[in-house]
Amino acid sequence: MVRGPYVGAETRMPSGLIFPGYMAGGFAFAVFCGDETVKFNLNMKREGQETEARLARHLGVLEEQIFPITYTIYDGWTAKYDRYW
Repeated sequence: MVRGPYVGAETRMPSGLIFPGYMAGGFAFAVFCGDETVKFNLNMKREGQETEARLARHLGVLEEQIFPITYTIYDGWTAKYDRYW
C-alpha cells in the first residue's frame, strides 16, 4: 500500500536512459518502461533487489546502470533515489 500523492516525473538513469515515472508518498517510486510499470518501495528491500535485476535485464544494461535514478517533476524539482539495500 502506498499513501500520499502520486507525482509524475521524468526518470533519468546513469546509463543515459530516460523514462516517464512517478514518486509516491516520499518512499515509493516507479518507472514506466514500455508497457510495464516497475515499482520500488524503500520499505521492501528484497523486492527492490529483484526489481532492479529484472529492470536491468529488460533494458539490456548492467544493474550498476540503474541507480541512482533521478526524478525531475514539472517545476524542475529533482529527487535522487539510490540503492537502498
